[in-house]
Amino acid sequence: MANKAFVVKHGLNPSTDNSVDLGTSTLEFQNLYIDGTAFLDAIGFGSVAMTLPTGHGTNGQVLKSNGSNALTWEDASTGGHTIQEEGSSLTQRTKLNFIGASITATDDSHNDATKITVTATGASLPVTRSDGSTSDPIALTSAALGESLVSDTSPQLGGNLDVNGQSIVSDGSNENIPITPHGTGSVVISKLSVSGTSAISGDMTFVDNAKVTLGTGGDADLYFDGTNTVLNTKVSGNGNLLIGQATDAGTDQAGYTAVQLGKTGLLMATTSATSNTETMLCDNVYLSGGAWKHINTDEASYIYQNSGTMRFYTAASASADASFNGGTRMLIAADGAVTLPSQPLFNASVSYNSQSNVTGDATNHTIVFDTEAFDRGADYNTSTGVFTAPVTGMYQLSVSVQWMGVTSGMNDSSVGVVTSNGGFTVWQDSASGISPNMTHNGTMLEDMDAGDTASVTIDFRNGSKVVDVWTASQFSGVLVA
Repeated sequence: MANKAFVVKHGLNPSTDNSVDLGTSTLEFQNLYIDGTAFLDAIGFGSVAMTLPTGHGTNGQVLKSNGSNALTWEDASTGGHTIQEEGSSLTQRTKLNFIGASITATDDSHNDATKITVTATGASLPVTRSDGSTSDPIALTSAALGESLVSDTSPQLGGNLDVNGQSIVSDGSNENIPITPHGTGSVVISKLSVSGTSAISGDMTFVDNAKVTLGTGGDADLYFDGTNTVLNTKVSGNGNLLIGQATDAGTDQAGYTAVQLGKTGLLMATTSATSNTETMLCDNVYLSGGAWKHINTDEASYIYQNSGTMRFYTAASASADASFNGGTRMLIAADGAVTLPSQPLFNASVSYNSQSNVTGDATNHTIVFDTEAFDRGADYNTSTGVFTAPVTGMYQLSVSVQWMGVTSGMNDSSVGVVTSNGGFTVWQDSASGISPNMTHNGTMLEDMDAGDTASVTIDFRNGSKVVDVWTASQFSGVLVA
């Protein structure tokens, strides 16, 4: 029957089921036309027989090869994308729809990817909840996805907020970032680091020994230890506490700390000693490298307390950072005794034969007490016998004069202290017959201005110049007020 058509008027059946081929692999029929149904167990693709499914599948399913010469009914593919929620795959759908002109999807064939871009202000992001319901779209205030979420007026965190190395900032209009607890609740911060200028309104409570650490290097601590408020400015380095002044003029001396009041006032103390401690109250003076120095060009002073003793120091004006050259002006010992180591005072006497034949003939002679026992401040002149007051005040002046060689006819005699403001008479006698050898003493408070002078004079008359001032004579003075 090669190349011939034939007609079958009755059924064309094999003698047994599944035993006769229609054509061969080398002798094939050209086309197969069937006006009815072809019931097939398999269908050939080229030389491969593919087993067909026995059922009709469900709505929307497609035939899919299992890779083992069989076709099965399967749900339609999502186009190559698997949608996941934090790694967990969601039910595959046929479409992934992006809504709004500001959200675009483009194909990236080079990277086998689909790119999603939010390109403009005003974009919205629909959200589906876990129960399948939908929320109002989240409006995006700028092109950066997630930069500002404004639709949800009471958002909640489901876990810790990790800033991922970033910052929480306001919108750039000098706005605050308020954190407001409910009711009597508190904002609990385990560790707080503040940079720049910050303002805190309302109360902040720190538990005992919770330290506020100041400085980039942890330089100072402020805390309450359960009993006392502690400010430690020496945690790292040798910083001081400045009050009313931003420039440190205190001390860089190890083992000391200082509280600076204004520009030149300091309160200093040792930091670690428990005995033989030191406390200083200073004006215009600071301690550096073991030496006291002037802060500014001006006078300087400080009060030093150690082992129960207080010392008062002052110094004349000197240039800034110059050495403090003052001395101890007053000392109060632990037993209450008060001494004035710099108080002006002197005592001088007459040396042997230095004041011979000085009067008797009406010469008013200034006695030169040429030998000093002491002269604190060098205010007495042993060459002239004159004391010059260094400061204004009340001075106690004392004199003891011993004379020899007075003759019987001498009279109108006197011994006195002469000062710029007057003076006083130690002894005076107008009669004759005075003892040839005699000693007279006198003490008086004199009001003297700085630069005023005081000296002692002796005057005998109606005789010859034979009267001597003897070695027992003394002149002394001290500032008392």
